[in-house]
Amino acid sequence: MTPTLTALLCLGLSVGLRTRVQAGTLPKPTLQAEPGSAIPWGSPVNITCQGTPGAEEYRLDKEGNTQPWKTQKPLYPGDKATFSITYMTDRDARIYHCYYHSASGWSERSDPLELLVVIGSYSKPSLSALPSSVVTSGGNVTLQCGSRQSYGRFILTKEEHRISWTLDSQPHTTGQSQALFPVGPVTPSHRWTFRCYGCYKNSPQVCSHPSDTLELLVPGVSGKPSLLAQQGPIVAYGQSLTLQCRSDVGYDRFALSKEGEQDPTPSLVLQSQAGLSQADFPLDTVSSSHGGRYRCYGGHNLSSEWSAPSDPLDILVAGLLSDTPSLSVQPGTKVTSGENVTLLCQSQTPKDTFLLSKERAADPPLRLHSKYRAQQYQAEFSMSPVTSTHGGTYRCYGSLSTSPYLLSYPSEPLELLVSGPSVHPSPPPTGPISTAEVFPKPSIWADPGPMVTRGGPVTLWCQGSLHATAYSLYKERGSEPLDTKIPQDSSNKTAFLIEPVRQQHAGLYECAYYTTENTLSERSDPLLLVVTGVYRAPSLSAQPSPVVASGGSVSLSCSSQDTFGTFHLLKEGGAELPRHMESQWRSSAGRAYAKAIFPVRPVNTSNGGIYRCYGSYSNLWSHPSDPLRLEVTGVHREPSLSAQPGSLVLRGDSLTLQCHSEAGFDRFALTKDQGLTPTQHLDEQNNPNFSLGRVNHTHGGQYRCYSGHSLSYAWSAPSAPLDILVTGMYRKPSLSILPGPSAPWGANVTLQCGSEIWFDTFHLHREGSLDPPQHLRLQKTAAPFQANFTISPVTSAHGGTYRCYGSLSTSPYLLSHPSDPLELLVSGEEPQPRPLCPHGQFRTQCPGPLWAGIAVRGSQKEGQPERTLTCQRDGKSQSNSHPSLIVTLIPEAQTCSRWTEGGWRDWD
Repeated sequence: MTPTLTALLCLGLSVGLRTRVQAGTLPKPTLQAEPGSAIPWGSPVNITCQGTPGAEEYRLDKEGNTQPWKTQKPLYPGDKATFSITYMTDRDARIYHCYYHSASGWSERSDPLELLVVIGSYSKPSLSALPSSVVTSGGNVTLQCGSRQSYGRFILTKEEHRISWTLDSQPHTTGQSQALFPVGPVTPSHRWTFRCYGCYKNSPQVCSHPSDTLELLVPGVSGKPSLLAQQGPIVAYGQSLTLQCRSDVGYDRFALSKEGEQDPTPSLVLQSQAGLSQADFPLDTVSSSHGGRYRCYGGHNLSSEWSAPSDPLDILVAGLLSDTPSLSVQPGTKVTSGENVTLLCQSQTPKDTFLLSKERAADPPLRLHSKYRAQQYQAEFSMSPVTSTHGGTYRCYGSLSTSPYLLSYPSEPLELLVSGPSVHPSPPPTGPISTAEVFPKPSIWADPGPMVTRGGPVTLWCQGSLHATAYSLYKERGSEPLDTKIPQDSSNKTAFLIEPVRQQHAGLYECAYYTTENTLSERSDPLLLVVTGVYRAPSLSAQPSPVVASGGSVSLSCSSQDTFGTFHLLKEGGAELPRHMESQWRSSAGRAYAKAIFPVRPVNTSNGGIYRCYGSYSNLWSHPSDPLRLEVTGVHREPSLSAQPGSLVLRGDSLTLQCHSEAGFDRFALTKDQGLTPTQHLDEQNNPNFSLGRVNHTHGGQYRCYSGHSLSYAWSAPSAPLDILVTGMYRKPSLSILPGPSAPWGANVTLQCGSEIWFDTFHLHREGSLDPPQHLRLQKTAAPFQANFTISPVTSAHGGTYRCYGSLSTSPYLLSHPSDPLELLVSGEEPQPRPLCPHGQFRTQCPGPLWAGIAVRGSQKEGQPERTLTCQRDGKSQSNSHPSLIVTLIPEAQTCSRWTEGGWRDWD
């Protein structure tokens, strides 16, 4: 398949002149390309040389040609000439100059024009501004062009003026290649729009697709817009969020920036009338990354200038810290105007700050630093004196100073009622004491549970006192009982059977009992009876995957095309309380649906299990979703994975993958990586051997295995990845050895793998080796297609039979047939270093204040550890165990010494 190429024309690149041209006094011509800087492969491009009136001849030089590449003599003298390339290819990717001749002689050369070829197989780089793309007028900024591919140089282009700059790439600590372009000073007088390209050094005119466009935002002085969040500044994790930028100036474009992030988000105006304009910025599903400080700017399409920034808006994401604080009020929830009121927010887990929010309040939430008292972290929000404007519903949140925009779950709502000033004090209560203070409050529960499938039975139990003479059941806090029953056999409870359950049975139930004095007790706490199976089941999914590492995070998404008001998440076994969340409306492909996202973080083993979700209108719930199994990995030590007969397998052969783990594990799972898609399920089996049968192209890929215990949702960490390479998919390449198949020990050897058909990757494998094959990726797409595997220096360990294979990067696990085998013979033996003297004496060098730089004799006695040496000089000795002395061998001193009664003698 012919790769898709695009040609790019860049101006202003500094190159050396290759052809001499007589420079006269004529003006230098200009050289430019039309229709633009990016020309699709195969399309025409016109290169125009602009000279002066009266020019008789124009010449276009192409780098690498000793003669003019093209010459044009107009029928009539003119001020320009156009040279056409009717079909753009990579052969036209060169550096060009033009010049012209008139009666005065030859002009000097134009500035260079570099024609670049943009190839589709090269991934486009990223372009960002440091520290931010919002730059004050007159300021400077650094543009960072980077890529995971090892480009040798980067080109930055300024869109409007066709100006470009080139820099060699520099390695970054993250492993990517990059170039940093200083830009400035910037002004709001024109637009600052940039793109960048990556190119390899060995093919400097073959480059990547351009990066996404980056526009610098230079604020001006025109009227600032206002920024607000439709849902308020506090938004729950998983909900949707839209920020709205408004202005009465009549702007027709807006941009949104977040403090600490580099690139603002642009948007066109949604509404504009009577001088008022606004734009919505939907931020989709809220996560921790959305918390922060935002500003927006307004502008006009026909102008490069932006407005002054809006006032900052802080977006706070609730539900990201695990605990829920409590909120209480003193002296009570019902107060009189003029009293002093204190709202107390408390948490048992450490919190730096507490925030107090009032429903529908225009002001941002109040913040107070926490104090630690009575084993609680707390903050007191005082209202003194309280007025009617303080009335309303309050919630509080906790946060940490390290992440000030991430909040805990909200406290339970607290409603503060403020009445007018009291004129007369209330009289003290009179009359008899209520029997509720004498007899216990009854309790109510449902059997088998408060969630009942439509058409099934349920029993409501009311338990009170042995003195009860009758029990009454109430629904929806009604004044008249729904049913009354007499307890049997002096029991302290009675049952109310409902069968079959219908939709009308859903609701709140309470019970009470009569005493022997025919006095009615207080009512029980209410019991909510939910009827399920009324509507279609929603769907439940896990993002990014239901297989999640311990300590990680996962979001369980419940969605339906029905207009449910609330979604509910339940875990099988009842170990966790049901979670409830209001639905949010979304649209996709023109279809609307309701959705709620339940975050689970940080994940631990207790979160593993089977989940289902429901949608509801009031107390009527849908059928349950299909079960979703949440698996937690990383709990146990990882196993290892191997292949039999090997990881390099011929199409049609049998293959078995073996998972090796510590003793005690009785279930195993094998996964195959799906690119960027995370593992979606673990198909378990009791046998650690996974037979894949006869291998075909679908078996190529990267595999991992897990081990676990039965009846548990906890798994080990994944094994190290194992690449299965399927051979026999393409025609075989050829393999040769340079300089020859026989080489002496220590020589340099090159194994050259080549092919007549196009491969962009070659693999080399030695027969019997347990290591995966070596591979080399080609950087060019033109013939010859070959890769050189160098062994330097060669040793006896390199000897053996080699084969090579070819593959394509689009299918990296599918390889060609193997080349014919080629045996590498290594002759000679590895030079053996001369051994140190065995337990005895030998020459050493003894650095240190006393021995510095002096070659003396040292000794190593029988029974001493290796390198426990002693230096001697003039009858003095020092051990290398002394902290001020290090004893080192003299490399060139190969003569060993021995001690005799006559003194030191060379070792024979």
